[in-house]
Amino acid sequence: MYRLLALLLLLPAIARAELPPSLQSAAETLSSRTSVQASFTQTKNSILFMEPEVRAGRLELRRADGRLLWLYDGEAPKILLADGRAFPAFKSAKEAGVEGAEGYSMPGLTDLAKLMAGLVALEPTVLDARFVAVEAGDNRWTLTPKKAGDTAMFKTITIAVGGSPLAVTSVEMAEATGDTTVLAFEDTVLDAALDPVRFQTPRERSTP
Repeated sequence: MYRLLALLLLLPAIARAELPPSLQSAAETLSSRTSVQASFTQTKNSILFMEPEVRAGRLELRRADGRLLWLYDGEAPKILLADGRAFPAFKSAKEAGVEGAEGYSMPGLTDLAKLMAGLVALEPTVLDARFVAVEAGDNRWTLTPKKAGDTAMFKTITIAVGGSPLAVTSVEMAEATGDTTVLAFEDTVLDAALDPVRFQTPRERSTP
């Protein structure tokens, strides 16, 4: 679960000329946004199962520090990604327990978090540094990983943008395992003022 959830964080930057002009233009527009909120549907097709796994939820991304809330609907996990770790969202240190208060880490978590945020908000530095991008038509681009760590996880990633204001509408990840995960976004809100309390870690919530 955390491997997918760890896929989201951003740092502002300037678009690079190596990106296709159409992607560079979209990245310049989206990377200036201060926040991203959206509903998502996550569909995972696994080579191990006959039927796809479909889950829904909502994300909130704060660009200033790259903190991300990944909130599955219902009783499913609600996770805060902050400072390279994953925390139970909306809990105090006492509610989260010892491990939850410290946050969960895994190799490459910070790097993967930046990667996914780069995809969701088209962070141009992330795209340019980690992918070879080619146009796929209809405001879509196929990204092939450059780095060994990324190629171990993904064969390709296809992103699509659209709407007004312009936003990422889907991220399709062809995983190295043969599985495919598609994130479809809707009801996207950009530049909204976000409640800072929602982005506090358990320890920060416990501090008077």
